Amino acid sequence: MSRLNPVRRPDPVEDKTGPPNDAALERAAIGCVLVAAALGSQAQVDAILEGLHPGLFYNGQPRLALQACREIRSAGHALDSVTFSSWAHKHHTFGDHAMTVSVLAWSDDVPSPLMWTTYREQLEDLRRRRELLRLAITAKQLVNDPAIDPAALRREFAEMLDGVAASDRASARKPVEFLQVVHHAETQLRNDLCLVGNSDVTKGYEGIMVIGGPPGSGKSLAAMSLGIAGAVGKGYWMGRKVHRQFHTMVIQSENGSIRLQSEFREMLRYHADLRDDLAKFMRISKPPEGGLPFHRPDFRRELARAIEEFAPDVVILDPWTAVAAEDSSKDIMDKLSEIRSVLPPGDECPALVIVAHTRKPRPENGQARGRSLMYSVSGSQALVATARCVQVLFPFTDDIQDDRVLWACAKLSNGEAAADTVWHRKLGTFFTHCTDDPEEFWKPKDKEEDRWLTPQMVKKLLGNGSMTMNRLATTAADAHNNGRGASTVHKWLKAPEFAQHLDKAGGLVSWKD
Repeated sequence: MSRLNPVRRPDPVEDKTGPPNDAALERAAIGCVLVAAALGSQAQVDAILEGLHPGLFYNGQPRLALQACREIRSAGHALDSVTFSSWAHKHHTFGDHAMTVSVLAWSDDVPSPLMWTTYREQLEDLRRRRELLRLAITAKQLVNDPAIDPAALRREFAEMLDGVAASDRASARKPVEFLQVVHHAETQLRNDLCLVGNSDVTKGYEGIMVIGGPPGSGKSLAAMSLGIAGAVGKGYWMGRKVHRQFHTMVIQSENGSIRLQSEFREMLRYHADLRDDLAKFMRISKPPEGGLPFHRPDFRRELARAIEEFAPDVVILDPWTAVAAEDSSKDIMDKLSEIRSVLPPGDECPALVIVAHTRKPRPENGQARGRSLMYSVSGSQALVATARCVQVLFPFTDDIQDDRVLWACAKLSNGEAAADTVWHRKLGTFFTHCTDDPEEFWKPKDKEEDRWLTPQMVKKLLGNGSMTMNRLATTAADAHNNGRGASTVHKWLKAPEFAQHLDKAGGLVSWKD
């Protein structure tokens, strides 16, 4: 048996019963448009036309009537029986005047233009059934073709089902829409879309936020604390006001059972009073096999189902490197399209928070700050260009025992950015604000001045005894630097001015003059 990949889909053949459709229902939907026009409410006409798309109509005359109404409004004309008749005659829409009169009479059987939403739901159901029938006919023909390998068939069926789900979500989206300037100026924005800050975290199609930072900086912890902020529904997150409670879904691929258990035990320890709210307002994925494979139809289909069921206000993707293997602009935009294909449209689209790594800094490039920090995010600039908010998180020092981090805003397109701030990184709860001056982070580092350890300090600590090198580093840090800097001290002890005085034997070091 030969294997064909990709599978060539045969042209669908309709059965004798015909696809599911209801001509009377389609005429009634157009009748709602005509009734609204007769009442002189062009705003209601536009609302109905916006909610009805051609895919809902199977029969030719209602589809032509919808097209004529849209073209009349797009041309800037008010819709009424006179303009409709004139337009139909000029463009030969229905063939003769009698048919145009017949179409106008569809409004006689409509009790109210408000019925259009009911008609739309019933037409949408019929549209889905027609789509499934088409796929069923295609699937039957493919199954009966002995030249097609079953494994290829399974992949093809998965893609077909994924296409149906995607078309359902896409049916609510318009490819492009233009409004007059006054319409934009007078648009009433929903007051529940901004979740955190001054448009830092915002629902809607364009609500993309990037949290960048080097490995181990605390990006995932900061993102997870955003979910806690949503469960609390008040107070502040990273210094930005939380406006209301919101649901958070974390789609992550780096943290396994050990890390998740320790983090969520700490979360419940810090926030025991929020146990019920955390259960209600947060969902976190186990690491999927193979990263975050948005290119796979089965992954997108399951994710879309979970998103529809939980209805998150915020979706966190952690990390971006598990989503996009390539750094080209095209690959970035393709991945964003795949992600958006599983999300609801318009204002119901959750805020998308993307956790991304930063590039290794190059000394010759200097210390970037402000807007220049966007260039430090790994991958194509298409990601940060698409995002409305970009925050970058840096360890305050190279010392792994130093829990301080710098939180810096590189971009906030729809609001006023906050100044850089310093925080203490925390597991299972919010980061706590640190009063250290963020400008200290940006100052050029003088290694000689930074080194506070002296040979006399080490000699005094060792005295006539001995200890392991690790204990010596920790003891020195505790005694002279408030518990910070043990890993750095360990490196300093390898310098010649220290090493020449340290006698190593049996894993222990002692002082020698």
